[in-house]
Amino acid sequence: RLSYCLPRWSVFIGCLATSCQTVGLNSPGGSDLMKTLNSLEAEIVFLQETHVGPEHYQMLENVENGQRVDFSVYDPRSKGVAILTRQGVPFEYTCHREDYSGGCLVLFCHLYGELHTLVNVYNHNEDRKVLYRLKDYLKETAEGVLVVGGAFNTVLDHDFD
Repeated sequence: RLSYCLPRWSVFIGCLATSCQTVGLNSPGGSDLMKTLNSLEAEIVFLQETHVGPEHYQMLENVENGQRVDFSVYDPRSKGVAILTRQGVPFEYTCHREDYSGGCLVLFCHLYGELHTLVNVYNHNEDRKVLYRLKDYLKETAEGVLVVGGAFNTVLDHDFD
């Protein structure tokens, strides 16, 4: 089941990306979610609230259509993020880091031959410090094109938001 999927598309380096907040990939409707995401034809998908615990990570290792999936493992009932890359997108993995709270994944890679730092954030209501930890981490490590997606669950700019 989809909680919401942004109808807006982001385009960077000719790449279509979208962000979707789920209510857990292991809940009823998780396979329908993956079918819906596949129909969007996005090249990069940021998923939040994946609810992938240590015993459930296999569900993301066997995604249909050969999509690459990078994800955080935290708890089967809360948090978690994933970044899906559509098969056929020129992608070269460098490394990734995940926040200990399950709310953030930073993926360093090359897309279309250019260095990227892809970031997916789920700023959970009970852990408001993930954005501060992420900001400090990215100041030191982000390289190339920085793309940040996710569910911030906070006002970042009172004039804009």
